[in-house]
Amino acid sequence: MVRRIPFALVALLPGCGGEDTVPPLTGEHTPDAGGCGPGTITLDDGTCQPAGTPPGGCAAGFSPADVGCIPILPPGPCTEGTMAVPGETRCREIMPCGAGDFGDLELEPDTQHVRTGASVTGADGSAANPWPTIQQGLSAAGDGHIVAVAAGTYAEDLVIDKPVRLWGKCPSEVIVRGSSAPEGAIVIENAAGGTELRGLSVRGNSRGVVVLGPDVVLDRLWVRDTLSQGVAAQNGFGSASFTLRGSLVDGVTDVGVFALGAEVTVEASVVRGTRPTVSGEYGRGIDVEYLPATSTRGRVTVRGSLVEQCREFGIFVSGADAVVEATAVRDIQPAQASDKFGIGVNLKPADGTAERSSLQMTGATIERCVEDGILVASSDATVETASVRDVVQNAAGKLGRGVELAGDPERGRSSLTLRWSLIERAVEIALLSAASDAVIEGTVIRDVTPGPTPLAGRGVTAQPLQGTNSFSSLTMRGSVVERTSDVGVYLIGGTGTVEGVLVRDTKPASDGSYGDGISVLGLDVSMKISECRIENSARAGISSFGGRVELEDSTLECNGIHLAGENLPVPFSFTDIGGNTCGCAGVEASCQAATSGLEPPEAIPTE
Repeated sequence: MVRRIPFALVALLPGCGGEDTVPPLTGEHTPDAGGCGPGTITLDDGTCQPAGTPPGGCAAGFSPADVGCIPILPPGPCTEGTMAVPGETRCREIMPCGAGDFGDLELEPDTQHVRTGASVTGADGSAANPWPTIQQGLSAAGDGHIVAVAAGTYAEDLVIDKPVRLWGKCPSEVIVRGSSAPEGAIVIENAAGGTELRGLSVRGNSRGVVVLGPDVVLDRLWVRDTLSQGVAAQNGFGSASFTLRGSLVDGVTDVGVFALGAEVTVEASVVRGTRPTVSGEYGRGIDVEYLPATSTRGRVTVRGSLVEQCREFGIFVSGADAVVEATAVRDIQPAQASDKFGIGVNLKPADGTAERSSLQMTGATIERCVEDGILVASSDATVETASVRDVVQNAAGKLGRGVELAGDPERGRSSLTLRWSLIERAVEIALLSAASDAVIEGTVIRDVTPGPTPLAGRGVTAQPLQGTNSFSSLTMRGSVVERTSDVGVYLIGGTGTVEGVLVRDTKPASDGSYGDGISVLGLDVSMKISECRIENSARAGISSFGGRVELEDSTLECNGIHLAGENLPVPFSFTDIGGNTCGCAGVEASCQAATSGLEPPEAIPTE
């Protein structure tokens, strides 16, 4: 049986120019595809902006790469004790040492001086008679005073109980080596709010630097080879917060930077090579969490930094808030014990609570991760001018998703707004929204490959969570989905709006099945498609399996079947709003919807 629907044969308006226009990225402007043609968005001034990160839209420290951005970094790994943040093409030392006992430190008359090996007899903290230990210098210093530390290794567990400025000559020459004290090599107590550490290397057999007070500054530190967390803050003894600036956290254990109910800022710093615990777990880069004991949310801001070669998660957010700007997260590996995860950025609610997580990401790149580039579980994310690429599958041959939203009947739906971004070279699927709400604007999704099984290789799927009736909503505007397999855009249940989107070159799955540009499936599913172009779909340009599709001002070009409908599980329907064309290579054809016994693509497994 062939179900025919007449369509008017009219051409779409030609595309516009406006190549040098950078659109507003504040989120206050809602893009509208009208008039610019598929794959572009009309800006407020009437110019047309192609999908992808716009000209001038890459963050500081990043360079344009086709429609996305890449971090400017040295071509190879930095050697021990050196670092580079986005924008730097050469590895460098953390801080120059200068000459003399105290290098280039600008000291003050009331400075307490420390030099290892100095005589205890006559020590008074002067440059001529320095203290032999750092703790002696701290004890002698007044509030806000400088404690200057000369080159050497100081085997001490330091406790700072008042605001001071503890300055080392440079981190390559001044080493604080803590013992196995569980608190940490340097503990900054709540009463020491406003303390500043600078120019130190911190090692130890437990944690490195522990912050329990507010407004602490950690400047140009080298925290390395600790047997527990590198830098940690906990809001259990009053407000705790720190800024980590220009520092290197390298080869620590468990977590590089940890915040429990505390506020942390990481600026122009590198967190790399975090090692797992003896049980083979953790190895995370940055971890910020909700503190149930005080009902306090954690918060992290990561700006102009690099997180790399860690395990489990590059940035992990649980019941907390994250802001990520101009930062690269890359080469995250699975947990050693389980071979799971390896995720770039992971948001989730705090365990046992209703505390959701949030993410505001601008100008970041997520590269060469495992399982997921970004995973949003029952949480909320806004991502702009980001590039997610080269996500691979785990050892079991599963996942490899660019961006994943996972809702939950008990903990709630996830939401994502994705603008002016790029997802490329994922495996299985570029963007999966399960029981969640996704808005995708001005974004390019491309070059998705199947895994070792024939399943998927698709661009975008919005579907229920496996085993539930919790449908998703999908809104796409002014975007491009190209060179995918299986399905370009797929809606299973729920509602969808696809406006000004270009879907092209959808190939069959590796077993030769499917190959649909846009598809809908479900008892209660509806999608409005307007001002779109669907071309070179191997099987069907648009397929409907029991769904309701409205089509307006769209072009279907050189598809195996332009419109395919199957009464599964209920009768399908196409509604012609007008202004649609079908054809191939300049030869117009009558648009018609045909029932040909096609099978709907499978849902993506949710785990």
